[in-house]
Parts: sequence; C-alpha cells; structure tokens
Amino acid sequence: MTPSVLSRLWASGLSFALGFGVGTFGIVTVARPDLWLWIVVAVVLMATGAAGVLFADTPRPVSFWAVLGVEIFAVFTLVPLLWTFTVATTPAGVTPQTLWPQDVSWQAFDDAFSSAPSGMLRAHR
Repeated sequence: MTPSVLSRLWASGLSFALGFGVGTFGIVTVARPDLWLWIVVAVVLMATGAAGVLFADTPRPVSFWAVLGVEIFAVFTLVPLLWTFTVATTPAGVTPQTLWPQDVSWQAFDDAFSSAPSGMLRAHR
C-alpha cells in the first residue's frame, strides 16, 4: 500500500512539531550536560519533518510514518540503554544527576566478576 501525499504531509508536520517541542522542552528545562542529547533528537525529528515535506509527492513506498516510528523507537530504546550504562558505571554511593555519565567507574563490573558464584565465573571464561 502506497501512502498518500496527505498522510506523508501529516507525518512530516507531526515529526517537525514533535522535534520543535522536544527542543523547546530541552532548552527550557534540561540541565547543561544532557541538553545536547535533547537538541540532537529535536534536530533529527525536525530534519525528518522538513525532508518529508520535500519528498511527500514522490511515488516511493516508504512512508514517513514509518520513519517517524523508527525514530521514536530508537529514542525509546537508546535513552534507557544510556541511562542503564550511566547507572552501571557511576561510582558506588553516588547518584547520577545526568543522563550522560560524568565519572565512569568500572568497579561494579570488577566486583561482580570477582565475587560471583562459580556459575558466573564459568560463563565468563
């Protein structure tokens, strides 16, 4: 099924508006170390929206709804993975304050492998 020009324009407009909202929210409320992440996401969404308007009347079978869905999926997948990495590499006794890791410590991984039960050590070798 080939998407219509109108559906592509709606998807492009939604992508651009979502990017504008993410960027505005990031600039107004997000602290400095994580601000770049919000701006990158906003720029990608807004660029996709702008490109969607330019290519809305082409006969290509890929819908910009699909592209927007992939972008949202990537954000909702990569941000939690980044947060997990930040929490895992934060030194013991310190609560991470930003999404991006500030002081990376691999001590938690060393402790896990050095004091692990024999099954974990066997899996590691």
